[in-house]
Amino acid sequence: MSLDAGERAMKYFEHAIRIDRNSVVAHFGLAKLYEEYAVIPDHEERAIKEYLHVIELNSNHYKALTQVGMLLLKQERFEEAADKIKRAIAINKEYHPAQLVMGQLLLETGNAESAVKFFG
Repeated sequence: MSLDAGERAMKYFEHAIRIDRNSVVAHFGLAKLYEEYAVIPDHEERAIKEYLHVIELNSNHYKALTQVGMLLLKQERFEEAADKIKRAIAINKEYHPAQLVMGQLLLETGNAESAVKFFG
């Protein structure tokens, strides 16, 4: 997707949010775009904010929990990341991206032995 297409998609999601402030789909889509387009100022913080809003709207949204956990891990906010990833795994034990992020988190915090089970 070109930046122009990304900008158009952002406008569509923002418009959808103006129509329905509680649209989980629109907030999640906007968060994904913020996460992907590094040219946007404060793109990671904007993505985190949108993912957290999705979680406020739907506390069982394991994909948003995983994505925000991944961004928090990237910022070395380990405790916050662990909380989100543990919640995602508790909701859906079969969601492999959450398992991989938990393994990465454990590796980065010096728990290599515990991390192994999340990579299997």
